[in-house]
Amino acid sequence: MALFSERAGQVHDAESFPVLSVRVRALFVMSDLGGGGAERVTLTVSRYLDRKRFEPSLFLLKKDGVYWDEISEDTHVQYGTSGSARLRYRVPSVLNRLLAEVAKSDIVIGTLELFPSYLAYFSGALQKKPVIAWVHTDLNRHLPLYGSAHIHRRIIRLLYPRFRKVVFPSHSASDLFRGLVPIENTQVIFNPLDSKIVLSKAEEEPPDWAETVFAKPVLVAVGRLVVAHKGFDLLIRAHAELASQGVDHNLLILGEGPDRQFLEKLAKELGVSGSTYLPGFQQNPFPLIKRSCALVVPSRFEAFGIVVLEAMALGVPVVTMTSASGPAEILDGGAYGVCVSGENPASLAAGMNAVIADPAVRRRYSCLGKERVKSFRPEQIVRQWEELLCGAAHLSFR
Repeated sequence: MALFSERAGQVHDAESFPVLSVRVRALFVMSDLGGGGAERVTLTVSRYLDRKRFEPSLFLLKKDGVYWDEISEDTHVQYGTSGSARLRYRVPSVLNRLLAEVAKSDIVIGTLELFPSYLAYFSGALQKKPVIAWVHTDLNRHLPLYGSAHIHRRIIRLLYPRFRKVVFPSHSASDLFRGLVPIENTQVIFNPLDSKIVLSKAEEEPPDWAETVFAKPVLVAVGRLVVAHKGFDLLIRAHAELASQGVDHNLLILGEGPDRQFLEKLAKELGVSGSTYLPGFQQNPFPLIKRSCALVVPSRFEAFGIVVLEAMALGVPVVTMTSASGPAEILDGGAYGVCVSGENPASLAAGMNAVIADPAVRRRYSCLGKERVKSFRPEQIVRQWEELLCGAAHLSFR
């Protein structure tokens, strides 16, 4: 069976990868280049797209962030605003700039749920270009964290069935989303990990303050300090539980966010402020993760968790809870790391102790983790994106 692409002007076999005479221009719409996993994953996909078939570009709603050095030199970057005003007050001007970029593109990808995908959809609809939405979280549980959750629910139920495809980083994330919106236009593509970058950055020297922290065995966690999502309150309570059992160790939480004072107060109330360290966001956390006994993911919900793969690539065991469905899926329910049931400090403390107390357990999960990471190599994952983008783009050119 052959398909004819008017734009490519060539016939290709539907069972094989399309052969194009010109490159597909793929526009990734992002909030900014902030310090989140979704941003780094988007840059990895963009960087690994085959330049013989694709011409990727980025549109940042706001010119801000820290990952500028991870953008390929041949990737065009445009932005909606660089001012300090909140995005909601600049939507008309941002949308005008976005429309100009969409007009030059063949397909648009809203790389994050809510505003980036909303604007990607409307600009794509106005320019009659196919649009893909990329969801990185469990929206059913994430929306209550927003003040306008009821408005977002209405928009999501209206727009997401209209996207050409809605992509999720895990099967659990896809299933949970369909509990919010019963749609069929979904596809699961796991997030890729560029291990070379992680291993290279891990060779850098850690900050001077790390010497004090690593005087004892360290359990590390990474994420924005939002307890309703990341569950760092559970982690500090589990840390206190281990300390009360005589397990001498330090807890290192890398990240910044609105709940810092609450977490510092909790650590003080539980008597573990002297062994709980919150140094803030670290642009390069890998030297610190590499030196830790284990990465702990105490999230109340998590669609994927790229930091899990990053730790495994460094040979660091991972401890998580089943409520964090994405990390649990990466660990295959406990085959490649410690996965405890129950969203409570006692079970999390038991999982943490299983790793920190036994060097043999750490070595076993270190080896298993390095093997597991091979399934998430960009060369394999990005191929799925290439097939999706080509297929979606060619549907619009019939």
